[in-house]
Order: sequence, then structure tokens, then C-alpha cells
Amino acid sequence: MPRRPGHRPMTFTGCWTCKSRKIRCDKRPIACENCEKRGIECAGYGIRLQWISDSLGQAEPMAKNQGRIRLKLGALFSIRK
Repeated sequence: MPRRPGHRPMTFTGCWTCKSRKIRCDKRPIACENCEKRGIECAGYGIRLQWISDSLGQAEPMAKNQGRIRLKLGALFSIRK
């Protein structure tokens, strides 16, 4: 399969800076070559954890959908009878 011009293969390993910039990383310890050349801080290679917060912003859409779901369930149960 021929490559499209300007298409770069996705990288799944490398420093977080290269991942966010969507470029290939040489995975050098301490700082990769891309970050060193550009004079930017290399964010490293560790695992990043994301915590799910209990924010009200997520609860509001669920409350809005609850009424709709109850109406649909009521219609389904009335059909069965």
C-alpha cells in the first residue's frame, strides 16, 4: 500500500512531549533528541494516571436523560401487557 505524501506513522511509544506533538521519538533517556533540539522540556516516559472526578457537570446530563428513559421504559412495559 503506497504511503500518502506527508503522512507519518503513528507512534505509540516515546516521550509525552513527542506524543502530544504527534511526532516520532527516539526514546533517549533523560531527554529525547526532538526535545533537546527544540530546547523544550522533555515530559518523560512514565505512565500518566487520570482520575475521574465526581463533578456536577457529569451528573446533570444523566438527570436530563432519566426522564426520557422512564418514558421509554413505560412505553415498553405497556406494550408487553
